[in-house]
Amino acid sequence: MTEPEASDPHLNLFRRFGVPFGTQEYENNITHALINTLRLSDPRITRSVLCELVPELAALPVDWTDIAWGLQRPPRVAPETFLHRVVLAISKDGYASAPGGGIVDEPTVLVEGQEMDPTPEDNRSGIPDGWIYAKRSNSLCVLTEIKTRGGIDPDQIRRHEQTHFGPRGATLRRLDLRWEALSRAMDRAYYRHPNPVMAEFLAFLSAEGLAATLIFDDATVHLSRAAGGRLPPDVTRELAERVRNAVQLDSTQLVEYADWRPHVLIFRNFDAVGNIEVWLQGEPPDVNITTYISLGTATNQSGYNRLSMPNQIERLLQNLQDANVKTRAIDAINAINPTPVWTVLDRLQRAQTPDWNGRRSDQITELLLAAGQSVPPDAVACFGEDHPLPGYDLDQVAHGLRCLHRAGLIEGGEFKGYRIYARAYLGELTVPAYERSPRDVLPLVTEHCLRWHRVLHSLSGIA
Repeated sequence: MTEPEASDPHLNLFRRFGVPFGTQEYENNITHALINTLRLSDPRITRSVLCELVPELAALPVDWTDIAWGLQRPPRVAPETFLHRVVLAISKDGYASAPGGGIVDEPTVLVEGQEMDPTPEDNRSGIPDGWIYAKRSNSLCVLTEIKTRGGIDPDQIRRHEQTHFGPRGATLRRLDLRWEALSRAMDRAYYRHPNPVMAEFLAFLSAEGLAATLIFDDATVHLSRAAGGRLPPDVTRELAERVRNAVQLDSTQLVEYADWRPHVLIFRNFDAVGNIEVWLQGEPPDVNITTYISLGTATNQSGYNRLSMPNQIERLLQNLQDANVKTRAIDAINAINPTPVWTVLDRLQRAQTPDWNGRRSDQITELLLAAGQSVPPDAVACFGEDHPLPGYDLDQVAHGLRCLHRAGLIEGGEFKGYRIYARAYLGELTVPAYERSPRDVLPLVTEHCLRWHRVLHSLSGIA
């Protein structure tokens, strides 16, 4: 079966001016933006988004390069003739929230002769919002219903099926999809296949209050699958400028790396033993901006910290032998409320483990043994995320770091040939950030960075 390409007057890009909020036209405009984004993006994005929302679609024999999209107008070939007939409903409140609603897991077979006597309202509601379908085969036809307020009406879905899929009805329904799930799926697809249209669409969803992403004014922060994210460049620049002004530094003495994940503040006006890192962590509604000090993670490349990664730890260990340095650092740490804790970790020269965030002390011990190092029993309690150390306990921090510092070459196992170095984190200070603007968030984040600067300054041996 073949369907020629045809122009669709609905498919102008994104927003039509003057569409009032909450009207049917407003709802149509959201559908219009979604369909246009898929239509103008790599076909793999359509596959990625739909298969994440409806995993059963991944097993269907569909040529995703042969997909067409439509608004309201169905395919020229009768939808009921398609092999796989799918109904997707996306809303704020879901299917079960509508009067008489309930999740329908199995297709409902409509019996011929039981069609309802249509009223004008039935005819209007019998027009689905959008279509996604195969152009040159009868493999897949997806009927979509969109609600920007409230939930999905079961009666309306039944009318859609009866009108367009006939007596056989749908072969698959997903009627409880939420905008937040769609937003996350689009966000992950954007990272795999980025393009300007998708970036604009994600910002568009944020502006419309339908996104599961952090909102900073007009900028959308994309969240990764794991905890962590990236602040908009203008926000990170303003944060660095606030810190520079507070400690009276210029742009060569405090360097910010806004294109990293996380955002990093590196002080080059002294031989710092580490950096201040700023992360966006979690997923809505538990999004925070988190700051902490990362010790022994810089390099000696141009523009970075003056000390290379292993030299930072070496300097730190030397400084911690000085009672005055320890006293100043402990005073700066104890001034932070709540009192932060240390995590002492290994740093492999060539790679990190896939489960880096869950690194336990026994895993670090295995690496050290594979490098031919003896590990004192009391040292095991000084490193690993399962052994956090109180902020004031710098002797234990030094003990753990000494075991890891330039520990040598791993001779066996998954990381054979890698070299072990030491690193440490002190943190975390968090600021709730979801749906807050930079004006709301940055003052407190700046204050946290200044607290860390005092600690970093002390640990670096600066009087």
